[in-house]
Amino acid sequence: MPHCLYPLCKEAADRKAKGAILHDARTRAVLFNPSVKVSPEDFKEIREICPFDIPRYDEKTGGMAKCTMCFDRVGEGMLPACVKTCPTGR
Repeated sequence: MPHCLYPLCKEAADRKAKGAILHDARTRAVLFNPSVKVSPEDFKEIREICPFDIPRYDEKTGGMAKCTMCFDRVGEGMLPACVKTCPTGR
C-alpha cells in the first residue's frame, strides 16, 4: 500500500509535536520520528485524524511508530524487507 499523498496525520502532528511526522516528497513515504515525544492526548488526536488508523504509540518512549515501507531500502533500489521475504511472492 503506498503512503498518503496528503497525510492528515502530519498536519495534526505539526500542530502538536513539530517534526514527529515527516513526508518525503520524492518517495511520498510518511515517516514517524520516534525521537520526538508526543503526549498521549496529542497522540490520540493525531491517530483519530488518520483515515486508516495507522499510527501507534509507544508508551515506553512516548514516540509514535508505523511501518516505514523500508524507506532506506527502497531509496537504494531494493525491495522492502516484507516483499523480499514473503513466502507467497506477493
